[in-house]
Amino acid sequence: MIIMQSFQKRLLVGGLLLGAAVAAYGYYSGQRRACAIAAAPDDGYRAEIDRIGRIPGGKFEEAPLNPYFSDEFIRIYEAPCTYYGDAVEALSSDEYTAIQKRGVVLSMQRLPAGDYFALAENSLALFEAKKIDRETFDFVFFPYLEVKATSQKYFWHPTWRGLLKRAAAASNDADFQHRVDDKLSGKTYWNWIDHRKE
Repeated sequence: MIIMQSFQKRLLVGGLLLGAAVAAYGYYSGQRRACAIAAAPDDGYRAEIDRIGRIPGGKFEEAPLNPYFSDEFIRIYEAPCTYYGDAVEALSSDEYTAIQKRGVVLSMQRLPAGDYFALAENSLALFEAKKIDRETFDFVFFPYLEVKATSQKYFWHPTWRGLLKRAAAASNDADFQHRVDDKLSGKTYWNWIDHRKE
C-alpha cells in the first residue's frame, strides 16, 4: 500500500513537471521571433499576391480556396519566414488591394507563433491607422481556413489572448467580440480540431 502511494505521488509529480515543461516551451515559442524582417530580393512573392488580386470574386469566403493555392502560393505558405518581410511591407502598402492583403494574411498562417503575434500586432496598428480594411483585420484573427494555422492555436498564450482582447476593443463590434470570447474559451480551437477530423 505504501509502495503504491509512493508510486502515485511520483507519477503525479512527474506529470506536473512534464506539464510545466510543455507550458514553458509553448510560452517561450510564442515569445521567440524566428523570421527575418528584411524583404527577400526578387522572390516571386509580389507576383503571387498580384495574381491573387486578379482572381474573380474577390472574397475568400465566397470562393473555393483552390484558386488561391497555386503551386507558388503553397511554396510561400509552407515557408512563410522567407517572405515575412514582404508580408509586413505589403500589409502597410497602399499599392495593394484589400483582397491582396487578405492573400498576404493567408500566406502567413504557418508562421512561428512569435512572428504571427508580431504580424497581428502590426495589423492591429494598421487597422487603427485605417491602412487595412475591417475584413482584412478580421482575417488576421479569424481566417477562413481549415488547414494548419498558427492563428487557430495558442488560444491559451498570454500574448495572443492580450492581442485578441485589444483587437475586440478596436473592432467596436459585438460579433467580433463574441468570436473573440469563443476563441479565448478554447471553443473555436476544439471546433477546428473536430472539423479537421471529419
